[in-house]
Amino acid sequence: LDLSHNVIGDTGAMHIADVLTANVSLHSLDLTGNQIGESGAVALARALTRAAIRRLELAANRLGTAGALALAQGLSAAATLRYLGLASNGIAAAGALALAETLVPNHVLQELNLHSNAIDNEAAAALAERILRNKTLCRVDLGDNRELALPGIRSLTALCKGGGFQLSKISLERRAPATAPAATPLAAPPAAPPPAASPPPTTPAPST
Repeated sequence: LDLSHNVIGDTGAMHIADVLTANVSLHSLDLTGNQIGESGAVALARALTRAAIRRLELAANRLGTAGALALAQGLSAAATLRYLGLASNGIAAAGALALAETLVPNHVLQELNLHSNAIDNEAAAALAERILRNKTLCRVDLGDNRELALPGIRSLTALCKGGGFQLSKISLERRAPATAPAATPLAAPPAAPPPAASPPPTTPAPST
């Protein structure tokens, strides 16, 4: 079910959470760009513990760290969720640390998208340590987290040397800042046409 970019807000998210707890056939829900904040995240987190949802996309909302903390509580008890998308939500280190903690008791989640947040080196190291203890997570996207520097990247890339877990892809891609297109030089105005030549003066014929 795609409900992206509908300005649903927290109130709408609460109603959707009620539906999720009663619906056993809905497996995918896209709520991208709906201005959902902390209270909406709390309601959705509660629904995760009882819903049959497998894929929940919450990118480009207003969850923040408080919303991530709420979702972490729901995720720890979610029995069916395979994918959780939290890109572009202003999630800082504390939110990422809480999500990392859920990876130990969670044996279902396969993909976690935290692209374009505010995750730092400490949170990245915590994620790396918890991933080592998780047996189902396959893909993690931490790209475009501007607080993430070389120490955190080293913690994550060190996972590639280990084994005993399912992780097959860590995305750390950082987008280049947008640049303005080069100005197109203005074409020179067309040259004015040369003035028309004046006709030669006429000489009167001699009289006879």
